[in-house]
Amino acid sequence: MPADPGMYVLAAPGYTKVLGQIVTFRRTGSRFVSGVTMGIKARKENVQLLGPHAQTVVDGQPVFYFIPPRLEADAGVNAGDLVLLRLGEKKDRRQFEVAAEGVWRASEGISITHQIQLLRSEEKTGVYRIKPASMLGSGEYALYLARGEGTAAYVYDFSVDVSRGREAEATHVAVAPPVAPAEPKKAPIESNSATGVGTVSVTSEPSGADVYSGDSFVSLSVDPSARPLRR
Repeated sequence: MPADPGMYVLAAPGYTKVLGQIVTFRRTGSRFVSGVTMGIKARKENVQLLGPHAQTVVDGQPVFYFIPPRLEADAGVNAGDLVLLRLGEKKDRRQFEVAAEGVWRASEGISITHQIQLLRSEEKTGVYRIKPASMLGSGEYALYLARGEGTAAYVYDFSVDVSRGREAEATHVAVAPPVAPAEPKKAPIESNSATGVGTVSVTSEPSGADVYSGDSFVSLSVDPSARPLRR
């Protein structure tokens, strides 16, 4: 388990650190359109991330480990401050809504329609395990961390490729080769073609088994000595 502060995703053969970025750029929707429509079309404020895809790529069931830095942990930052959200995808960027204002509504913060439920647990003091409550589809996502008043929020972005999970399953499925049935052991028979009499050597585990020739009781096997049987 990682020990240094940061965000990690569990991936073979160990943990991969997810490099986050400070939320520094926000963009509002068209004020003109909102004004012309007298606020019927809400003016939204979005956080935008450069590039169509994240650097970190995971499968549809990622498991993250979060260790806040000492100063942030002392200020009360923990896994409960993380929000998982689906990013809107544009040609050269990704974005998510943080505020909206119109004649019918006004909101501030991460839109609930873009949030995805997280399952959180504290594995040991200061080390948190986070995973989505349901399987994610292919697309662009981010873990949004509000770090307190006066401190810029942090975003840990990642891409989901569900085909990765299928490939991993196919790689790790081992098919056992068919096992041929064991042939029954045959007792060694020594025969004398002239007399028509043969010798059968009988042993048993555990010792003391009854010996039959066809349906006829022969004897109790008490030692491995041979007994002549009429063929």
